[in-house]
Amino acid sequence: MRILADVTNEEIVESVGERIRTLRGDRTIEAMAERADVTWNTWWRWEAGIFKPSLTKLANVADALEVKVCLFEDEEAA
Repeated sequence: MRILADVTNEEIVESVGERIRTLRGDRTIEAMAERADVTWNTWWRWEAGIFKPSLTKLANVADALEVKVCLFEDEEAA
């Protein structure tokens, strides 16, 4: 098990982005972004791991994807 202090911010951002992408499936970025009340470019940046959504926006993402926010927690860091 990894200690939280050993997890880099880049790893957390990448992990969240990968989960968003996986959970989106074959739905379009545009459709998901609209459901989450963000621009398609913002959604794309989250998926690409360029940025990590704030907790408020992450709740919107979870709602748009119809999943619970806890799916975005880093299992190794928890």
